[in-house]
Amino acid sequence: MLHRVAQVSLLTYDEHGAAARESTLVREATVAIHLNGALITRIQCMPDGLSELAVGFLVTAGIVCDRAELHQVVVDADSMTVEVTAELPAGRVETLGECSEGGAPFDRGPSQLGAAAPPAAQRRNGPGRPFIQEDLSTSIGTAHLSRLTMEAARIMKLGHQFDTRPGLYQQTQCVHSAALSDGARYLYFAEDLGRHSAVDKAIGQAFCAGACFSDLVLLCSGRFARDMVVKVARVGIPLVISPAAATHEAAMMAESCQIALCGRVRRRSMTVYSAAWRVR
Repeated sequence: MLHRVAQVSLLTYDEHGAAARESTLVREATVAIHLNGALITRIQCMPDGLSELAVGFLVTAGIVCDRAELHQVVVDADSMTVEVTAELPAGRVETLGECSEGGAPFDRGPSQLGAAAPPAAQRRNGPGRPFIQEDLSTSIGTAHLSRLTMEAARIMKLGHQFDTRPGLYQQTQCVHSAALSDGARYLYFAEDLGRHSAVDKAIGQAFCAGACFSDLVLLCSGRFARDMVVKVARVGIPLVISPAAATHEAAMMAESCQIALCGRVRRRSMTVYSAAWRVR
């Protein structure tokens, strides 16, 4: 199995001129996720935490909705394949998207959850529409049922701690990170090439541990677009913290789901894009 980083000698320049220095580079690989023997997706990602990534992806895509449905997760490090066995209601995967010949219904790169739909999905959603499910009825939890609120000062403190937390970003400036917190401490933490995969890994960790998502806060290093809100809504996370901004569509969907998007979070400032009643 590949290591998540590699040490190489690179030529660097500064005000003193050129020098050869040892540097840390992030490794990347393509992982194939199979569900009950069928290819579901290929993801360009870091070569670690693959079982958590696979579970998180299936959960946030609305494919696996309960821990009891999940039977086995097996990682083949040589072929970079994750085989997931789950007992699912008939038709659930077909409802979310069908595999075109030779492809997978959820193919994506490091940051492309809402990739162009395969032909069968296009027929359902309309020609040319992004393949993003509007129906969140397969959510594990529903954010609007959570009564979680948090002090503004606590949100800004958590966000600042997260943004300055030691990790691969400080070494490489090449990864995204995600964490789930109970408001006092980080319970789950993950890093990956794309913000979607980092979030999937953290959610996969929490799902396997039996966490109650309606009591947790998600911290994420990247911007919040609408497809990321879909992920959060599916598991019922009620509050999100990010140093980056949110799109208009993300804010509107988060408001409809009563998810508080707290963006542009710094030590002494932030912007609340939706569900402002959760911030006190």
